[in-house]
Amino acid sequence: IQSAWNATWKGIGLCNNALAQMEINQLGLDDATLKAAVAELRALRAYYYWVVLDNWGDAPLVTAPTQDLPTKVSRKEIYDFVVKEATEALPNLSEVQGGVQYGLMNKWAAYALLARTYVNAEVYTGTAQWQEAINACDAIINSGKFQLSANFRDNFLADQGKMAANKEVIFTI
Repeated sequence: IQSAWNATWKGIGLCNNALAQMEINQLGLDDATLKAAVAELRALRAYYYWVVLDNWGDAPLVTAPTQDLPTKVSRKEIYDFVVKEATEALPNLSEVQGGVQYGLMNKWAAYALLARTYVNAEVYTGTAQWQEAINACDAIINSGKFQLSANFRDNFLADQGKMAANKEVIFTI
């Protein structure tokens, strides 16, 4: 449990650091590239916060590099943050799927994150969000980019090339 906690917070910290660098555009990126990079980082940070939300509930919510000791917020506040970050990132995320997106958050990974978050909204917040979960799933299904694998075991292959080509996989590292 401690390893999962540490890995999750390391990911959040790395996202926060990278977002702070993007804010001042230290890399000199053009506007479109910068927007895409910020969207991907926000979606990835939302994913990490979903892990916090699902596993620990009430926890700190840190959105910028800091040396200060953070205070806990409610599970509902983390839920709201995950939904807001993923939703706001969507317009600037790539729609490309497949091998070139291996390890990268794209629009479909953000929709999958939203679906997972909405499916458990009643546990997280006390209010069911079934229609929102359906809408997020429909966005993925209606994209036409995915299909179920003929062999269930294909989803657990260790071969990166085969996993990247698997039409059932939405987000993989």
